[in-house]
Amino acid sequence: MSWLFDDSTSVLAVTVLVEIILIVALLRSGKTSLLYAALVVAVACGACVAIELMVETDRERIEQVIEQTRSAVLANDREQVLDLIAPGSLKLRTPAERYLAQFFVRGVKITDGPHITLFVKIAPLSASVALNARLDLEPKKGPLAYRAGLLRVEARLEETPAGWRWTEAAFSSPLSR
Repeated sequence: MSWLFDDSTSVLAVTVLVEIILIVALLRSGKTSLLYAALVVAVACGACVAIELMVETDRERIEQVIEQTRSAVLANDREQVLDLIAPGSLKLRTPAERYLAQFFVRGVKITDGPHITLFVKIAPLSASVALNARLDLEPKKGPLAYRAGLLRVEARLEETPAGWRWTEAAFSSPLSR
């Protein structure tokens, strides 16, 4: 039933279709019971949309972590980026510290994705994320061979007591997939 809480588009589409059918039937027959049925469908749709707005899913939390990471990288806030990485993930933490020390990030734009896959049958919950991003960089020292480029990111997140945190990531050219 996660389709209801992740995106209410399907509920809205079905509601519009049912409402059109009920209104056409009401206009042809004139039965007031069809008007009541249309009102019940509208109220049910409203309830579904309200539930979707109130419930925060794991996918939405992961999207928030992705946006927080993008914002922290764009603000060149090393501490905030490292806060979003799981403490035991030295394979990710060490390169992140090194790259953030070498470059001043002027722009980050996600061009494709994020494509999120949740793994809910394992403990702790984890997810994989794939996305393409365009980076605009400026070196903090010395010349830089390139100042902008596309980057393919394939990463994993894990749910921790502090929330979703990055555990590993691989970076490559999006053309090398």
